[in-house]
Amino acid sequence: AIDWAHRSEIEIEVDVQECGPLSLEIEQTLYRIAQEALANVARHSAAEHVDLLLSDEGGVVTMSITDDGCGFDPRGEHAGMGLASMRERTEALNGELVIESEPGCGTRIVVSLPVD
Repeated sequence: AIDWAHRSEIEIEVDVQECGPLSLEIEQTLYRIAQEALANVARHSAAEHVDLLLSDEGGVVTMSITDDGCGFDPRGEHAGMGLASMRERTEALNGELVIESEPGCGTRIVVSLPVD
């Protein structure tokens, strides 16, 4: 996240709350989703700030990435494969992906994966 912030010149705040041990598959999935989400922020959002939160509660690990950028209509057509890839990775582990955004209001991506 720090390297990404330096490259993109976008401020990022990372909050990793206590998490139990995660399987390699879950770690890799969260990492790849974070990579794609941050790449989208840098490419499309014109954001100045991003918050990344990782927490583990009740057998579910949750990662949220929130930016203060231009937002978009998540129900609309998207040229790239990024959002579809995030959804496929999440569903492959029986998780849930929520994308909250609207034009002019930033974006929040939340991925929740069962760890049990």
